Amino acid sequence: MEEKKYIGRREQTGFLVGLSGQNMVYSLIGASFFTYFMTDIALFPALVVSVLLIVMKVWDGVNDPIVGSFIDKHTFKNGEKLRPFLRYTPLPVGIFTVLLFVSYFVIMYICWDLAYTVQDVSIWGITAAVSPNSNERDRFVQWARTIGSCVYSAFSTVIPMALEMIANATGASMALMALVFALIFGLGGSMLSYRCYAAQERIHVVQEVQQQSLWESFSLLFKNTTLFRSCQPTGRSGLWRQFGDLLLQVRDCRGLFGREQPDRRAGAVHHLLHYDRAAGLFRYAGGR
Repeated sequence: MEEKKYIGRREQTGFLVGLSGQNMVYSLIGASFFTYFMTDIALFPALVVSVLLIVMKVWDGVNDPIVGSFIDKHTFKNGEKLRPFLRYTPLPVGIFTVLLFVSYFVIMYICWDLAYTVQDVSIWGITAAVSPNSNERDRFVQWARTIGSCVYSAFSTVIPMALEMIANATGASMALMALVFALIFGLGGSMLSYRCYAAQERIHVVQEVQQQSLWESFSLLFKNTTLFRSCQPTGRSGLWRQFGDLLLQVRDCRGLFGREQPDRRAGAVHHLLHYDRAAGLFRYAGGR
């Protein structure tokens, strides 16, 4: 007997389009482009970039379980836990993405990462609730991961090259072009991610079996054997690979992505940028 299908073609297409928009946003922040922006365009000192990369990773580790626990314990009046977030988060994500290329980097990143994490948890969480049919869910996730990876890889490669080519061809400042790209791919991609709202939440969590506290969420980590296996230092995989990539970014931030600025000194990490009208650049505000 043929299995019952719940996900229509229009619903799946809408979700994949929205997921593509979300990955357009992440290609600006999660890939090497933002490091390039900080070193070569905003002219951050290498020491400050290194500190900020570490702060970003630490905040990600703290932020994710908190957001996950909040979503797990929260239920909207219509009985849904995830889908309403797909409607409310795109605009804040888009706004904070643009503001990341303007000023107050640390504050804007914390706000951006909080909004983005809520959206990201909801997007991937709803893939487990989109259909009672496990085979149909598996196919849905496979399509989502494939499309998401392809879009992220393509845009994270094309954006830096396109920005430099357009800036050289038009004579516009790199800072101005970075802001334009943030509007197009950041705000534009976020608006496109509204289409994830097309996915329906067909499986609802029973209230009695929900986790009761944040500590319970953390305690589950110690029972997750798959996670611990991925942490083992075998080759370059799992969490060890992420940690190694972070160390490479910190070590090479002044070599791979930009030039060391010897005339700039590390200062306070708040209000890092100000706009220099004469130079047409957003400059670091902590040094000379």
